[in-house]
Amino acid sequence: KSSTLEMMAPEVKEPALALAFNRRIAQDIQQRLPGNFTAKTLNSLGHSAWIRGQNLQHVKIDERKIGNLITQIGKESKTRLSSEQWTWSRQLTEKAMQEGLRSSRWKDRPEGAELMADTEENWQSLAGEVGVPSEDVPIVLDIAREALLRGTELALQGQMSFDDQIYCPIVLGGAWPKFPTIFVDESQDLSRMNHLMIQQCLRNGGRLAVVGDELQAIYAWRGADSQSMKSMRSL
Repeated sequence: KSSTLEMMAPEVKEPALALAFNRRIAQDIQQRLPGNFTAKTLNSLGHSAWIRGQNLQHVKIDERKIGNLITQIGKESKTRLSSEQWTWSRQLTEKAMQEGLRSSRWKDRPEGAELMADTEENWQSLAGEVGVPSEDVPIVLDIAREALLRGTELALQGQMSFDDQIYCPIVLGGAWPKFPTIFVDESQDLSRMNHLMIQQCLRNGGRLAVVGDELQAIYAWRGADSQSMKSMRSL
Protein backbone atom coordinates (compact mmCIF):
# COMPACT_ATOMS: atom_id res chain seq x y z
CA LYS A 1 0.00 0.00 0.00
CA SER A 2 2.71 2.48 0.97
CA SER A 3 4.66 1.53 -2.18
CA THR A 4 1.64 2.49 -4.29
CA LEU A 5 1.65 5.97 -2.75
CA GLU A 6 5.41 6.19 -3.20
CA MET A 7 5.11 5.42 -6.94
CA MET A 8 2.32 7.99 -7.38
CA ALA A 9 4.06 10.77 -5.45
CA PRO A 10 6.51 12.03 -8.16
CA GLU A 11 3.51 13.04 -10.31
CA VAL A 12 2.37 15.44 -7.58
CA LYS A 13 4.11 18.78 -8.04
CA GLU A 14 2.21 20.97 -5.56
CA PRO A 15 2.42 20.91 -1.74
CA ALA A 16 0.74 17.75 -0.45
CA LEU A 17 -0.23 16.10 2.82
CA ALA A 18 0.38 12.42 3.60
CA LEU A 19 -1.60 11.02 6.53
CA ALA A 20 -0.67 7.89 8.44
CA PHE A 21 -2.24 6.05 11.34
CA ASN A 22 0.75 6.09 13.69
CA ARG A 23 4.07 7.89 14.14
CA ARG A 24 6.23 5.04 12.85
CA ILE A 25 4.36 4.88 9.55
CA ALA A 26 4.37 8.68 9.23
CA GLN A 27 8.14 8.81 9.72
CA ASP A 28 8.62 6.05 7.15
CA ILE A 29 6.39 7.77 4.59
CA GLN A 30 8.15 11.11 5.10
CA GLN A 31 11.44 9.50 4.12
CA ARG A 32 9.96 7.76 1.08
CA LEU A 33 7.98 10.65 -0.43
CA PRO A 34 9.35 13.77 -2.18
CA GLY A 35 10.06 16.95 -0.25
CA ASN A 36 6.82 18.64 -1.28
CA PHE A 37 4.93 16.18 0.96
CA THR A 38 4.27 16.81 4.66
CA ALA A 39 3.68 13.55 6.52
CA LYS A 40 1.61 13.61 9.70
CA THR A 41 -0.36 11.30 11.92
CA LEU A 42 -4.04 12.10 12.26
CA ASN A 43 -3.44 12.98 15.92
CA SER A 44 -0.65 15.43 15.13
CA LEU A 45 -2.81 17.02 12.42
CA GLY A 46 -5.68 17.53 14.87
CA HIS A 47 -3.31 18.69 17.60
CA SER A 48 -1.85 21.43 15.39
CA ALA A 49 -5.30 22.52 14.20
CA TRP A 50 -6.49 22.86 17.80
CA ILE A 51 -3.46 24.85 18.94
CA ARG A 52 -3.75 27.28 16.02
CA GLY A 53 -7.51 27.55 16.29
CA GLN A 54 -7.45 28.36 20.00
CA ASN A 55 -4.15 30.28 19.92
CA LEU A 56 -2.74 28.15 22.72
CA GLN A 57 0.78 28.88 23.88
CA HIS A 58 1.27 25.93 26.22
CA VAL A 59 -0.18 22.45 25.79
CA LYS A 60 0.13 19.50 28.13
CA ILE A 61 -0.74 15.95 27.10
CA ASP A 62 -2.39 14.05 29.94
CA GLU A 63 -3.70 10.64 28.95
CA ARG A 64 -5.12 10.14 32.45
CA LYS A 65 -7.26 13.28 32.20
CA ILE A 66 -10.63 11.59 31.71
CA GLY A 67 -9.98 9.04 34.46
CA ASN A 68 -8.97 11.77 36.89
CA LEU A 69 -12.07 13.79 36.01
CA ILE A 70 -14.32 10.80 36.66
CA THR A 71 -12.72 10.25 40.06
CA GLN A 72 -13.15 13.95 40.88
CA ILE A 73 -16.78 14.08 39.73
CA GLY A 74 -17.60 10.97 41.73
CA LYS A 75 -16.17 12.55 44.89
CA GLU A 76 -18.01 15.82 44.33
CA SER A 77 -21.30 14.00 43.93
CA LYS A 78 -20.53 11.99 47.09
CA THR A 79 -20.99 8.84 45.03
CA ARG A 80 -18.83 5.87 45.91
CA LEU A 81 -18.10 4.47 42.48
CA SER A 82 -17.29 0.80 42.15
CA SER A 83 -14.29 -0.04 39.98
CA GLU A 84 -16.70 -1.28 37.30
CA GLN A 85 -18.72 1.96 37.37
CA TRP A 86 -15.51 3.98 37.11
CA THR A 87 -14.38 1.94 34.09
CA TRP A 88 -17.78 2.18 32.39
CA SER A 89 -17.84 5.96 32.94
CA ARG A 90 -14.43 6.33 31.31
CA GLN A 91 -15.33 4.04 28.42
CA LEU A 92 -18.63 5.85 27.85
CA THR A 93 -16.93 9.25 27.82
CA GLU A 94 -14.34 8.04 25.33
CA LYS A 95 -17.04 6.41 23.19
CA ALA A 96 -18.96 9.69 23.06
CA MET A 97 -15.81 11.44 21.89
CA GLN A 98 -15.15 8.83 19.21
CA GLU A 99 -18.69 9.28 17.91
CA GLY A 100 -18.46 13.07 17.85
CA LEU A 101 -21.13 13.72 20.47
CA ARG A 102 -21.09 17.42 21.31
CA SER A 103 -22.34 18.58 24.71
CA SER A 104 -25.53 20.62 24.44
CA ARG A 105 -23.92 23.06 26.87
CA TRP A 106 -21.73 24.23 23.95
CA LYS A 107 -24.82 25.28 21.95
CA ASP A 108 -23.76 28.94 21.93
CA ARG A 109 -20.42 28.11 20.30
CA PRO A 110 -20.89 28.36 16.52
CA GLU A 111 -17.66 26.64 15.50
CA GLY A 112 -17.24 22.93 15.02
CA ALA A 113 -19.42 20.05 13.96
CA GLU A 114 -21.73 17.55 15.59
CA LEU A 115 -21.86 13.93 14.49
CA MET A 116 -24.15 12.86 17.32
CA ALA A 117 -26.60 14.98 19.29
CA ASP A 118 -26.51 15.20 23.08
CA THR A 119 -29.78 13.34 23.69
CA GLU A 120 -30.85 10.80 26.28
CA GLU A 121 -31.52 8.28 23.53
CA ASN A 122 -28.00 8.58 22.09
CA TRP A 123 -26.35 8.30 25.50
CA GLN A 124 -28.45 5.23 26.28
CA SER A 125 -27.40 3.70 22.96
CA LEU A 126 -23.71 4.35 23.63
CA ALA A 127 -24.04 2.94 27.15
CA GLY A 128 -25.45 -0.24 25.61
CA GLU A 129 -22.50 -0.47 23.22
CA VAL A 130 -20.07 -0.08 26.10
CA GLY A 131 -21.92 -2.78 28.04
CA VAL A 132 -23.20 -0.79 31.02
CA PRO A 133 -25.82 -2.81 32.96
CA SER A 134 -29.23 -1.14 33.02
CA GLU A 135 -29.16 -0.59 36.79
CA ASP A 136 -25.88 1.34 36.50
CA VAL A 137 -26.79 3.46 33.47
CA PRO A 138 -28.18 6.51 35.37
CA ILE A 139 -25.07 7.14 37.47
CA VAL A 140 -22.58 6.22 34.73
CA LEU A 141 -24.37 8.41 32.20
CA ASP A 142 -24.43 11.43 34.52
CA ILE A 143 -20.73 11.13 35.26
CA ALA A 144 -19.77 10.62 31.61
CA ARG A 145 -21.79 13.66 30.54
CA GLU A 146 -20.01 15.85 33.06
CA ALA A 147 -16.60 14.36 32.24
CA LEU A 148 -17.11 15.09 28.54
CA LEU A 149 -17.94 18.72 29.26
CA ARG A 150 -15.09 19.28 31.72
CA GLY A 151 -12.66 17.50 29.44
CA THR A 152 -13.32 19.95 26.62
CA GLU A 153 -13.11 22.88 29.03
CA LEU A 154 -9.64 21.70 30.06
CA ALA A 155 -8.65 21.26 26.41
CA LEU A 156 -9.51 24.90 25.82
CA GLN A 157 -6.93 25.69 28.52
CA GLY A 158 -4.31 23.46 26.88
CA GLN A 159 -4.69 20.25 28.89
CA MET A 160 -5.34 17.51 26.33
CA SER A 161 -5.56 13.76 25.94
CA PHE A 162 -4.84 11.85 22.74
CA ASP A 163 -8.60 11.54 22.16
CA ASP A 164 -8.88 15.33 22.47
CA GLN A 165 -6.51 15.75 19.54
CA ILE A 166 -9.13 14.25 17.25
CA TYR A 167 -12.31 15.28 19.06
CA CYS A 168 -11.77 18.93 19.99
CA PRO A 169 -10.75 20.50 16.66
CA ILE A 170 -13.65 18.77 14.92
CA VAL A 171 -16.39 19.30 17.51
CA LEU A 172 -15.33 22.73 18.82
CA GLY A 173 -13.45 24.07 15.80
CA GLY A 174 -9.82 24.13 14.72
CA ALA A 175 -7.67 26.02 12.20
CA TRP A 176 -7.01 23.43 9.51
CA PRO A 177 -4.28 23.67 6.86
CA LYS A 178 -5.45 23.33 3.25
CA PHE A 179 -3.77 21.09 0.67
CA PRO A 180 -4.55 20.51 -3.02
CA THR A 181 -3.51 16.85 -2.70
CA ILE A 182 -3.83 14.44 0.24
CA PHE A 183 -2.55 10.85 0.45
CA VAL A 184 -3.93 8.53 3.15
CA ASP A 185 -2.37 5.22 4.19
CA GLU A 186 -4.13 2.44 6.15
CA SER A 187 -7.48 4.06 5.45
CA GLN A 188 -9.41 1.00 6.65
CA ASP A 189 -8.67 2.10 10.23
CA LEU A 190 -10.09 5.62 10.01
CA SER A 191 -13.15 6.82 11.88
CA ARG A 192 -15.89 9.19 10.76
CA MET A 193 -14.12 11.87 12.78
CA ASN A 194 -10.96 11.23 10.77
CA HIS A 195 -12.96 11.57 7.56
CA LEU A 196 -14.13 15.02 8.68
CA MET A 197 -10.52 16.02 9.35
CA ILE A 198 -9.57 15.10 5.78
CA GLN A 199 -12.53 17.06 4.43
CA GLN A 200 -11.36 20.10 6.37
CA CYS A 201 -7.83 19.87 4.92
CA LEU A 202 -8.67 19.16 1.26
CA ARG A 203 -8.98 22.27 -0.88
CA ASN A 204 -12.00 22.69 -3.13
CA GLY A 205 -11.31 20.70 -6.27
CA GLY A 206 -8.41 18.93 -4.60
CA ARG A 207 -7.35 15.32 -5.07
CA LEU A 208 -7.53 12.55 -2.50
CA ALA A 209 -5.57 9.29 -2.93
CA VAL A 210 -6.38 6.57 -0.44
CA VAL A 211 -4.95 3.09 0.11
CA GLY A 212 -6.03 0.42 2.56
CA ASP A 213 -7.06 -3.19 3.02
CA GLU A 214 -10.47 -3.98 4.48
CA LEU A 215 -9.19 -7.36 5.67
CA GLN A 216 -6.68 -5.57 7.92
CA ALA A 217 -9.29 -3.45 9.73
CA ILE A 218 -8.66 -4.06 13.44
CA TYR A 219 -9.52 -0.79 15.17
CA ALA A 220 -13.31 -0.91 15.48
CA TRP A 221 -12.82 -0.79 19.27
CA ARG A 222 -11.26 2.67 18.79
CA GLY A 223 -14.17 3.97 16.75
CA ALA A 224 -12.95 3.01 13.27
CA ASP A 225 -15.67 3.10 10.62
CA SER A 226 -16.32 -0.48 9.48
CA GLN A 227 -17.06 0.93 6.02
CA SER A 228 -14.22 3.46 6.09
CA MET A 229 -12.83 2.81 2.62
CA LYS A 230 -16.26 2.92 1.00
CA SER A 231 -17.20 6.02 2.96
CA MET A 232 -14.06 7.85 1.87
CA ARG A 233 -15.05 7.58 -1.78
CA SER A 234 -17.73 10.18 -1.09
CA LEU A 235 -15.06 12.70 -0.03
